[in-house]
Amino acid sequence: MGDEGKLYVPQELISVYRERVVPVTSMLTPNQFEAELLTGFRIQSENDGRKACNFLHEAGPSKVVITSINIDGNLLLVGSHAKEKGKPPKQFKIVIPKIPAYFTGTGDLMTALLLVWSNKYPDNLEIAAELAVSSLQALLQRTL
Repeated sequence: MGDEGKLYVPQELISVYRERVVPVTSMLTPNQFEAELLTGFRIQSENDGRKACNFLHEAGPSKVVITSINIDGNLLLVGSHAKEKGKPPKQFKIVIPKIPAYFTGTGDLMTALLLVWSNKYPDNLEIAAELAVSSLQALLQRTL
């Protein structure tokens, strides 16, 4: 939908994503900007990221991974897996090392890697996310 405060889609589509797309997804992988658009609140801390995951779980998906949250110069991934309705989700964070360069398409690649690793580890979103981050970091380092 967008990143770094810029929309890639028309503003009118945000409600479509929120009301029609999110409820039918099994895994949602927004970045910080997209998660803020979908939840309607700012994410300014790790705890805010966890709350956003809980809010998004209520809308439908059992797996939510906010792929990049910038907090005080640090880059975090916050993930959450609600395996059973009515039980608290298993939540985790990964601190992502920043690479001093600008890349485009990393969010799409992260989602693709997360999907692949989630297929291999369907019951352990945290391991799938760790492997996706590791794979992405290796690719970016090699590209650099």
